[in-house]
Amino acid sequence: MQVYKIVFLYLLIFNIPIEIQAQNTKLTPKSFILTGIIKNLPSSGKIGLGSLLENPSLLQLDSQWVHFNKGLFQFSGIVTDSIPVFIQCEMDNGGGIATDIFFIDQGLMHIELDYLTMRAEIPNIIGGKSNLYFKDLFGPAFRRNKDEIDSITNIMQGLDDIYKGDTLRMEFSKVRGKMAKASRKFREEIFSISKNNTGSLLPLYVLFHNFDDKFDDFTNWIQKLSYNDYIGQSIIFSALNNKANNRNQIKDGAIFPEFVFHFLSEKNNSIGTNQLLSKKYILIEFWFAKCGACIRQFNTFKDIHNESSIFRDSLNFVMITIDNLNQAYEANKISKQYPESWMSLWDVDGKIANQLDIYAFPFNVLLNKNGEVVKSNVEPYELIEILKRQ
Repeated sequence: MQVYKIVFLYLLIFNIPIEIQAQNTKLTPKSFILTGIIKNLPSSGKIGLGSLLENPSLLQLDSQWVHFNKGLFQFSGIVTDSIPVFIQCEMDNGGGIATDIFFIDQGLMHIELDYLTMRAEIPNIIGGKSNLYFKDLFGPAFRRNKDEIDSITNIMQGLDDIYKGDTLRMEFSKVRGKMAKASRKFREEIFSISKNNTGSLLPLYVLFHNFDDKFDDFTNWIQKLSYNDYIGQSIIFSALNNKANNRNQIKDGAIFPEFVFHFLSEKNNSIGTNQLLSKKYILIEFWFAKCGACIRQFNTFKDIHNESSIFRDSLNFVMITIDNLNQAYEANKISKQYPESWMSLWDVDGKIANQLDIYAFPFNVLLNKNGEVVKSNVEPYELIEILKRQ
């Protein structure tokens, strides 16, 4: 099941509750029922639930997708202690996708969501001890960070609408500097809280989901926290470490793994990663058809492509959609709006993106001709500077 998080600033504002108690190594799977309501829906549609930890023993759902009736829905299944899940809404009228992240417990729960503010507010979960603990421990820090990040995001999205040469790059540099400072301050505040709460996995999840591509920092910081044996040996702790290892495959300097992708317009044909290394640099861009931020970034790259010979001569631009079969047709139509030299590929259902622990889109990886990762999440203004330096 693919995971969409349509956020411009990735995972910095996600709200993540977790179980208060330490997770033992011998956990007993038990049933759960999650009922819910979503307000302010633009149309009818369906809602999906899935685990953020790639371990099928942690969550077994009776159904991953259900259609909501007047905003009402229900999920049930078996869960092993408290685990992080995502909930995802898709509209029948072709509207956007909204997601939220929280933790589910064993037993009966009820959640109330607002389609207009999903990802921006802590979900109201009745019967979930994890959510109450999260609100008390991390709520104030998340709210302070959200206000600061939202302010910077509004400025950045305005700048991202159109490429305007050196003036835009200079303004982007200033804003990105503010963003980096705010992000670092938030991580330091989260780490400060975490040092005093190592009897729970909550700090570990919150740290992990707010490091994005800075996983060397995550590894260094987590070594400074003293988790007890119950947590350190738990299957949930192990699953989380596996996620960190997956993301380390695309850290700076790593060799990008060899994968096989389908051509979007010729689904019976495929190409391997090594076959993409035909120029000095390769920019691999993961996206999906309903991602507005993805389209805006493509448009900016297209303007740079048209204006810059170094972009055209030195870079192989690869678009990889993570859409399912139903949305692949729309993705193919969108891809035809861009230069013919851009390669358009298909990661069916986002399976490869999931293996790399990529859940925020757009997400790109810049490789050199040897297949080494130069940088992840390269902004359009940064790309030209990198190409000029080499």
